[in-house]
Amino acid sequence: MKILLLDVEATPNRLIYDIGYIIAELDTESNSFIPIKKRQHIIEEIFDNRPLFDTSYYHKKRPKYYGLLRAENTTEKILLKDSLKELRKDLKDNDINTIVAFNSSYDVGAFEKTCDYYHKSNPIAEKNDICIQALSNNHIHNTKDYEEFCKHNNYYTDKGYYNTNAEITYRYITEQNNFIEDHTGLKDCEIELQILNYILANGGTLESLEKLFFKTDIKQTFTIEVKDKKTNKIITTNRYKYEQKRSSGNNKVTLYK
Repeated sequence: MKILLLDVEATPNRLIYDIGYIIAELDTESNSFIPIKKRQHIIEEIFDNRPLFDTSYYHKKRPKYYGLLRAENTTEKILLKDSLKELRKDLKDNDINTIVAFNSSYDVGAFEKTCDYYHKSNPIAEKNDICIQALSNNHIHNTKDYEEFCKHNNYYTDKGYYNTNAEITYRYITEQNNFIEDHTGLKDCEIELQILNYILANGGTLESLEKLFFKTDIKQTFTIEVKDKKTNKIITTNRYKYEQKRSSGNNKVTLYK
């Protein structure tokens, strides 16, 4: 069995500027997927449109892409139509019917949006997709050990859930707590393949599952600080615990008297 593991980077309106993918084949002895081909396509229409590219969250990685283009023989800058042509050929040549991605709804949705916008046929439109994050939810994130790992390291989302993204999941399975996700297509594919193989090695199967969400019991702290308006020195500080959705906003108020 062969799969295509996909990771894309896109603008806020989901126009793809970076397509990374790994074609991997199942080794039945080890029950793990072994890479047989890697590709990374930097899409000219978006990457070379500087005002559009600069709307992307990771636009400051632009110099990194130039480095990849110089150094990696798996990375090329290419027109969208040619990228889709190569992808379609790879899918056909390897008889692949299953697309795998960490957050598959995002990657598959970005493909749909990009192909629609540029009036191109979508090569993955009729393929099955499997979400590695959903598999992780059901085989890693739902364990007491992962919960304790998140508590110990304060890995929570702003809305008060245990963090289950690829970076934190990879930190857990590798015990590399300083790992930082690259957020480029092919590099992210490589760690996501390791996550998938970890799941398979620990009793999971390659199947379509629903995502799960794990709420924490952590209370937020709201701080009221009173300062002397002349000296700016703190007079009193009061902290209050409350149960509410975690927020990325300001949980502190400073008053002056």
